[in-house]
Amino acid sequence: MNDVTQLFRYDDRTAVRVVAIDGDPWFVLTDLARALDLAAPGRLAARLDEGVRQTHTLATAGGPQRMVVVSE
Repeated sequence: MNDVTQLFRYDDRTAVRVVAIDGDPWFVLTDLARALDLAAPGRLAARLDEGVRQTHTLATAGGPQRMVVVSE
């Protein structure tokens, strides 16, 4: 079961969306990359094992979108 998306503030300026999946926090990879000033989140996702990344549909201003989320 999936819970509501929440915001985590990094450095008081960058919001990282967090969604609970089966009770565990998963972070939107593009948000993490922006907060950590990392380029090319798509290439970053390809380097992560499937056990720590997955896609998840999130509600956005433009409608539902599939996004890569990563575990702790």
